[in-house]
Amino acid sequence: MKRSVARFFFLFSFLLFSLPVRPAAADSPLTSTDFHTHYDEAAVVAARGGRMTTQVLNFLLGRAPTDQKAACVNALSWQRDATGNAQAFVRALEGRHRKQGRALTPSALSTDELVVLGYLVALHDYFQLSPLEKAKGGLWAAGPKELLAEALKRAPKDFTVALVAALIAVQNTPDDDWCQVYTGVQAVLDRFPEADRNLKPAAVKAVMTYIGAYKKYCPLPAGELDPGFLEAYEMVAFDGGLAVATQAGVALWDLGKHQLMSVHKRGITTSLVVHGGRLWAGSAGAVGRWDGTAWKDYLKVDFKRQTGSYRLAVDAAGVLQVHHGRKWWRYDAKADRFIESALAWDPYHVAFTPSGELWGVDFLKGLRRQVAGAWLDYALKSPRYPGSDPRRLVVAADKRLWVMDFADGFFRFDPATDAFVSAGPKVDKAFDLRVDVARKRTWYLHYTKGVTLEEGGKTREFDLSAQKYMRCLHLTAGGDLYVGGQTALVRITKVKGAWVVNTHVPPKAP
Repeated sequence: MKRSVARFFFLFSFLLFSLPVRPAAADSPLTSTDFHTHYDEAAVVAARGGRMTTQVLNFLLGRAPTDQKAACVNALSWQRDATGNAQAFVRALEGRHRKQGRALTPSALSTDELVVLGYLVALHDYFQLSPLEKAKGGLWAAGPKELLAEALKRAPKDFTVALVAALIAVQNTPDDDWCQVYTGVQAVLDRFPEADRNLKPAAVKAVMTYIGAYKKYCPLPAGELDPGFLEAYEMVAFDGGLAVATQAGVALWDLGKHQLMSVHKRGITTSLVVHGGRLWAGSAGAVGRWDGTAWKDYLKVDFKRQTGSYRLAVDAAGVLQVHHGRKWWRYDAKADRFIESALAWDPYHVAFTPSGELWGVDFLKGLRRQVAGAWLDYALKSPRYPGSDPRRLVVAADKRLWVMDFADGFFRFDPATDAFVSAGPKVDKAFDLRVDVARKRTWYLHYTKGVTLEEGGKTREFDLSAQKYMRCLHLTAGGDLYVGGQTALVRITKVKGAWVVNTHVPPKAP
């Protein structure tokens, strides 16, 4: 896989949780499959320090089973030591076999030595998977795929050897064929029944927890629904139903029958608005407009070259606005085109208040507010903003501005003091909010736990943790709350005075 540098990978940012993230070299089969955590041998524990200590080296050269040695290398992980873990192992092998340089070739090594060396060399330079020093010859010139291929020939029934070989083989899969990452590793599991695997079941599960995420890039059997259409990021009412921005595109739901009416494959889609009676969607590669029969795309780009998705908003004057990074566009309805302007900074999330002000999240710095063309700053942990990790802005139905803070919970803006005050449940991972003015209810969304209802001075918790990650809410005129989760659409409604939670999962594609 090619290296892609994206801010949300390294800063534990909102995009990591709110927006779907494509795998990258820094987040890859070799560096993200930490199965060593299910092994507690002393040398494996020591290897978590990332260095080839004498204890670790002796363990790798000793008689431990293949799976334990693989776990030890897995614990060492990618190269941190300038002296080189793989280089240290080659020198140790040269000492053991009493040969150096070109005199010692892979054919002279045992199967265990081939596996350990191949795994170490792969982690030494997991971007290129190149030999250590080709000019030296011998083991120094051997590539990881070559070493594991030889190990597989000698031990075709060793599951650990096959799994390590598969992880190395799929490491540099082209960006346009990520399905191979899943199929390449899954093929090993299909070939080895559980009884024939010499890696702990929990360790195998740890590997597949990461690798399984690539399955979404594989073609689906006819009639099967892409599960990405159930991974919700934003929801809006549209044409009597519900439009949902998802991992795979846009899903349109019939809320009477709670069935999917149609799905529209547009790739990662994170933003939706209804403007001019039409549905607009912000996706990774374009801004799209749906008129009920067809999509029209604007601002098209190669999504592989652009990080994140377009974000949409409608200002107080009713003008559709789009932003991506430092770029900003407003829609000219008469000309049916977007006009570009510069924002001069990169907002993380934005919202327009009814008064016409533009607010933005300045990631890891605070909040910014545009007043008469100038920007006012609300720094983190300051009297005007007590929070430390704002991620999302919401203008509630009562026209008040709220901030979802991933570290410190929910904050409401108080115009009288020009400051934000903590409100709602005292939690972390705040993610969305809806105010039901007619019924005097406020709904608070937690990213992994579920929803808290505040009504009449009392609170009630709705545990939706089975949905894993919840990013958005939608409140109907009738008071029903919809929650966008990871695998289903959840509805919370009151029936004869009692709250009922329903989970809706389509059995097949519409």
